[in-house]
Amino acid sequence: MSHTPPPDLSAPSALAGRSIQPRFGQLEQACRQQVMNHLDPYLTRTFEQVDDTLFALADKAANNREQVLFFDGMREVRKQRTAIVRHFHQQLSSDFAAYLSGSRVESAVPPPSARDQLSLVAHEEHEEDLLLDKLVKRCQSHCATLLRPLEQRLAHLCPAPQAALQQALPFGPRAIAEAFRQALAGEPLPLPLTIRRILYELFEQQVMGSLDSLYATLNQQLIEAGILPQLSDKPPRPHRPSAPASAPSSPQPVTESRQRRNDNWPEAVDSSGEQLFRGVTQLLSRRHTGTGTGTGTGTGTGTGTGTGTGTGNSVGDPITPVNPGPPPASSGTYSADELMAALTRLQQVTAHKITQEMQRPQDAGQLKARLYAELEAACTLPERPQLSDEDADIIDLVGMLFAFILDDPALPDRCKTVLSHLHTPYLKLALRDRRLFTHGDHPARRLLDSMAKAGTRFVEDSDASGLLAKMQEIVERIIQDFSEDRARFSLLLEDFEAHLRRLQQRIELRERRTLDTARGRDRLLAARSQAAQQIRQVLHDRALPRLMQELLENGWRDVLTLIHLRTGEQSEEWQSACQVAEQLAWSCTPLSRNDRERMQRARLALLEQLREGLQQLGSLPEADIRGLLQDVVACQHAVQARQPELVAGLQARLPKSLLGTKLQAGPEDELPASDALTEELEAQLQQLQALPFGSLFGFHEDGQMRRLRLSWFSPATRRYLFIDPSGEHNRTWPAARLAQALHDGSVQLLGEPTDTPLMERALQAIYRVLQRLEEDQPADG
Repeated sequence: MSHTPPPDLSAPSALAGRSIQPRFGQLEQACRQQVMNHLDPYLTRTFEQVDDTLFALADKAANNREQVLFFDGMREVRKQRTAIVRHFHQQLSSDFAAYLSGSRVESAVPPPSARDQLSLVAHEEHEEDLLLDKLVKRCQSHCATLLRPLEQRLAHLCPAPQAALQQALPFGPRAIAEAFRQALAGEPLPLPLTIRRILYELFEQQVMGSLDSLYATLNQQLIEAGILPQLSDKPPRPHRPSAPASAPSSPQPVTESRQRRNDNWPEAVDSSGEQLFRGVTQLLSRRHTGTGTGTGTGTGTGTGTGTGTGTGNSVGDPITPVNPGPPPASSGTYSADELMAALTRLQQVTAHKITQEMQRPQDAGQLKARLYAELEAACTLPERPQLSDEDADIIDLVGMLFAFILDDPALPDRCKTVLSHLHTPYLKLALRDRRLFTHGDHPARRLLDSMAKAGTRFVEDSDASGLLAKMQEIVERIIQDFSEDRARFSLLLEDFEAHLRRLQQRIELRERRTLDTARGRDRLLAARSQAAQQIRQVLHDRALPRLMQELLENGWRDVLTLIHLRTGEQSEEWQSACQVAEQLAWSCTPLSRNDRERMQRARLALLEQLREGLQQLGSLPEADIRGLLQDVVACQHAVQARQPELVAGLQARLPKSLLGTKLQAGPEDELPASDALTEELEAQLQQLQALPFGSLFGFHEDGQMRRLRLSWFSPATRRYLFIDPSGEHNRTWPAARLAQALHDGSVQLLGEPTDTPLMERALQAIYRVLQRLEEDQPADG
C-alpha cells in the first residue's frame, strides 16, 4: 500500500455522455491504486539501500571531507525520507488526475537539449537534467513495447483521446523520474548533488527497473476492462537498411607494417610517453650543441651519497645533468659494442661485491665517471674517441632518472638505496631499447614502477613484511644475470607481483581488522562522551548525596552509553534513560510537599527502570541491585527528612566501569573544544580535511622519523587513525593535536598518494628541470 493514499477524485464530467462512463471512475481508481501499490515497496527498498551505500562510500572516501559528506547525507536522507515519499506519491496522483480530466499542463521547463544555451541555468541543475534524461531514455528503451499500447489505452479514458496522446504518459518513465526529482527538491534544505546522484542510481535500480512489470499489469488490467483489447504489444519489425554496394576497406594498422623486433612485449606506443621522451632528448641535445658543452668534465653537479632523507646536490637541483666536455681531439665515437662491454665490466665488478655495495646508495655522477674511465682504459687508439650525442643523452637521462629516485621524498631511504643499484643494468637496457622511456607497459619499466610504489607503501625500518628483502633479491638477480636478455624482466616482474599480492592480502586483512577495532572503539568513545555530557547536565548546579552522584557518574553513565550504542540518541529508549537520570537527581534534592507527593507516586516506576537499566550492564548481581535500590530509597527519605548524617553514610559500592576499562581512556581521549583553536590551527585543520587517505606523515621521535600512513578519520570524535606499513594500528590523534604538531614541525606531511608511476613522474620532472636550465632560470627543485 502507498504511504500516502491519493485523494478520491470523481470521474471527469466530460465522460458523462459516453456509454462506458460508469465503468471508468472505478477503473481509473484501480489503475492509480495499482501504480501506487507497485511503486511503494520498490521505493522503500531504495531508501533501505541508502545507508549501506553511503556507508560503503564513506569507508572508501578519498579524504575526510568526502567522508563527512556521506555521513551527513546519510542523516539528512533519514530525516527527509517520509516527506520525500509523501511528496512523490502526491505528485504522481495529482498528475494522473489532471491527465484524466484533460487539464494537465506540460512542464514549461525545456528539455536538456534546449537548455544547453541558457546562461542562467546553474551547473548542478544542468548536470541533474542530463543524468535524469539518460535514466529516462534507458527505461523507455527497455519498456518501449509496453508503453505504446498503454499510452493509447490510457488516452482512451480521457475526454479528448487525441489530445491526451500528445501528452507524456502520467505513469511513464519521465513522469516518475520527475516526480522523484521534485520530491527531492521539495525540502527546505536540498540534498547535495553527490547524494542526489546516488539516490538516482538506487532509484533507477529499484523503481525504474521494475516498471516493465507495472506496465504489463496495467495493460492487462485495461484489456480485461475492454479498453482497446485488439492492440498488439509486439514490437514492429525493425527496418534493416541495405548494405552499400561497396564499402571502403579499413586501413591496416600501422603496427602491422612495422618491422617486429625480437621482443616479447607489444609495439603499441604511448603517444604521450613518446612526446615526453622526444621533448627531453631534444632539450638534452641542445645542451650538447649549445652552451651546455662548456660546463666542464667534473661531477660536481651530481647527486651526493648521503643516506638521510634524500641525496643532496651541490648546485641545488637533484637531477641536473652532468655534461663532461668533449676531449681535445677525437678519432670518432665509441661503438655500441664498446659501450656495452664497458658497462658489462662495471656490472661484473658490482656483482662480485654486491652484498657490501647494497648497503649504500649508488651515485649517478660517480658511475658516469667510472664509465668514462673504463672506456678510456679499454681504448687502444692514440686519440681518444667520444660518445655519440645520442648515447650521451641516454646516459645523462638514466643518470637523472636514478637521481630522481634518490631524492623522491615518498620513498624510504632503504628502498632508495636498493633501487639505486639498478642504474647500470637499466642503462644497458636503455641504450639498446628506447621503448623503456616510451612504453608504459614495458616489463622493465613496470618492474621499477611496481617496486617503487610498493616501497612507498609497505617498506618499514624493521622490514617485518620481508618486502625490502624481496626487492633486494630482485635487484641482485638483475645485476648478476642480466646481459641483453630483456625477457628476464617479464619473469622478474611476475615473481615480484605474485609476492606483492600475497603481502597485500595479509596487510589489507590486518588493516581491515585494525579499522574495525578503531571504528568500534570510536563509537564507544563517542557514546560514552555523549552519556557523560548528559550526566553533567543533570548534575549541574545540584549538590547531590555521594551515593546518588556515584550512581549517576559510574553506573547510569554506562547504561546511557549502551543505549546510545544500540539505538542512538534519537530513540525513545535514550530519552527515557535520560529522564530517569533527571528524576533520580531531582528526587535527592529538598522538595516541596507537592513535589514529595509526586515523587511518591513515581517512585515504583522509577525504581523499576533503574533496576532494568543496571541489569543491562551485567556487572552487578541481582542481590547487589536490590541492595542498591534500597539505598536509593533510603537516600531519598533521608534527604527529604533533612538527615545529613544518614545521607553521608550511604555509598553506591559499584564495581569498576567495564566500558571505561575497555576504553583505557587517557587525557588524549578528551574531545578538543573547537572554540579553543587559533586561526592558524583552524587553517591547518582545513588543509587536513582535504588530504586523501593514504597520505604519508613523518612523526619525529627520539631523533628519528617514523613514517605512518593516514588510514581513517572519525567525523564523530574528529580523530585521525595512522597505521604503519604492516597494517598495524600505530596511533590515533585528535584533529586539533595533529594540526598543532604539523604547525610546530614535530609531524611532517611527506606527500599524498599518487597513481602516477615513478618513471612518468621522473621524466616529467626532468623535462621541467631542463626547460628551466635552458631559460637560464634557477631551478627551485
